[in-house]
Amino acid sequence: MFSLALTTSPSSVTVESKMAAPTEFDFSVACASFQNVVQKAVDNNDPDQCFTFVESYCGNEQEKKAALDQAIRDVLRHMIVLDQGCDRYKQVIGLVVQAVLKEMCSASTPIIMLSDVFDMLVLADCEVMFNFVEDGVSTWKAEPFFDAGKNYLLRMCNALNLMSQFNVENITEYDKKPSKIPVKQEKMEVEDGEDTAANSIVIDYNLYCKFWSLQEFFHKPTQCFDKAHWRIFLMHSDEVLGAFSSYKLDDLVSQRKKLARRDDQSHNFFAKYLTSEKLLDLQLSDSNFRRYVLVQFLILFQYLTSPVRFKSATQMLSEEQTQWVKTSEERVYQLICETPPSGDKFADTVKHVLQREENWNAWKNDSCPSFEREKAKEATKPKSRPKKRRIGDDLQVSGGKIIKMGSEELTRLWNLNPDNMDACRSEKREFMPTLEEYFANAIEQNDPEAMLEEQYKDINNQNFQWKGLRLLARRSPHFFLHSNQPAMPLPSYLELMISKIAKEMPAHGTEEMKTQVGEEEEDDMKEPQEDEENGEEHEQNDKEEVNNLITRDQMVALGRQLGDNWRKLATELGFGGEDIADFEELPDEETKLPGTKMIFLWQDMDKENRVQALKDALKEIGLSSITESVFGSS
Repeated sequence: MFSLALTTSPSSVTVESKMAAPTEFDFSVACASFQNVVQKAVDNNDPDQCFTFVESYCGNEQEKKAALDQAIRDVLRHMIVLDQGCDRYKQVIGLVVQAVLKEMCSASTPIIMLSDVFDMLVLADCEVMFNFVEDGVSTWKAEPFFDAGKNYLLRMCNALNLMSQFNVENITEYDKKPSKIPVKQEKMEVEDGEDTAANSIVIDYNLYCKFWSLQEFFHKPTQCFDKAHWRIFLMHSDEVLGAFSSYKLDDLVSQRKKLARRDDQSHNFFAKYLTSEKLLDLQLSDSNFRRYVLVQFLILFQYLTSPVRFKSATQMLSEEQTQWVKTSEERVYQLICETPPSGDKFADTVKHVLQREENWNAWKNDSCPSFEREKAKEATKPKSRPKKRRIGDDLQVSGGKIIKMGSEELTRLWNLNPDNMDACRSEKREFMPTLEEYFANAIEQNDPEAMLEEQYKDINNQNFQWKGLRLLARRSPHFFLHSNQPAMPLPSYLELMISKIAKEMPAHGTEEMKTQVGEEEEDDMKEPQEDEENGEEHEQNDKEEVNNLITRDQMVALGRQLGDNWRKLATELGFGGEDIADFEELPDEETKLPGTKMIFLWQDMDKENRVQALKDALKEIGLSSITESVFGSS
């Protein structure tokens, strides 16, 4: 808030006492005198009274202008302290506008005074004053206010969030402990002949916890640039979007809900949903609730991939992360289109809004250039040169007739498209393959079981080598990694890269390159089980999943009792040195313990027999006593 010092109240100095103008200009005395006369001019609604006094006061124009600027701001501040109302504030600002037009005040003073008003008033009064600002747009766009105050006005309108900060105080609270509510398997109403498995989903504490934990990333997206947080966000997002895909809504259900309540467009509001575990199955059936969550995903994706001026250099996604965001964005739009009513129309509307946001973001990144194009002066216009005639123009004029270029191949290439630039921008020219597609054959050849001679391998083909290096430079992060060996033969280098790509392919959700024929034949010979047996086995697995879940209290107790031994446990659980360093830099937000965060992340990554696996790990490092104190004797 802008602080102003007022040593004398506006009524402490009378006009009569100052009529005898001093021989020398004193800034503090002039401010006190001007405060008094401005106050009287506002009370009597007579601005000329103030202007006449200022003109007759001693001093040069610059000194009197500076004193009047400060005096009017002091009067306005005094009115706000006494809470005299928005009408009085408007009257003072109207007086200073007239003073600017008479060249008695600085042109930026009215905008600065408005900024003072918004810093000191409550929201209700700020709304009234902002309407006053909007009503006076013609004034602020006129000379001399526009050139002097446009930057002040822009900063004032953006003052609520100038640095694009996030509202981290908006925390969504949910149950961190699993309840005793039985696991539900929701089934949607389907027509005869439809597959009921596609419209069913098991709603348990695991899904509930992962669903609401995503709100932590939505209200603070910068967490996604941390490696450990990104892995949690990726796993939780995939599971939640998979739940939406399995839990379809139809127009009949939506229509019944729509008829149950009157659709009054004049009473729109933004809901703050309850986070009870008992309500999740009902919320997933609500199309509005689903749209809110899916749009949150799209807003987050746009922030992560768009260039934002206030992002730091480290807040960038890798190529792999960017590809996942792109795939997930398409998946979210597909889910919005499938959400009734009018899913396609709603999806188009969301795309349009986000596209406009990208345009505004690009405009702000370019330091807010003017929308108006400057008209070039007639004298500076260059003389137009005769346009050269191209063969493509002849092709367009000829109505599509083939133009001979003197060579069969040149003739074919030229007549593909009369406009060379359009031909270069054609989508058909986007033919860069993925790493898996290009190196699939080479990976199979690199398998020792293939028993292929070196001379017949693709990595020894010069054409394959050249294309492979270009593709690695565009799509693989391994291409830029530092190597202890400064130079190696090109086939050896490609063989090293192929082995790394082959190791990553199963982890990225692609099909494994090797399969065991015996296992495939054995699976084909298995007879399908009955539906009832599948249902009982699935229910039993869900119960075991809940029993094997480590609670939040147990994580906290483990983190405290482990102390510095958490590093040994992290190594035993399979975490590397880089992950351990991440836990030390970013410990658990609630307990400030790196061990608690490590156990929380490990539980999300390890899907089977969590409690028993943790007990075995503690036993291996000689900490069985901690097991008994946390989990009890078993």
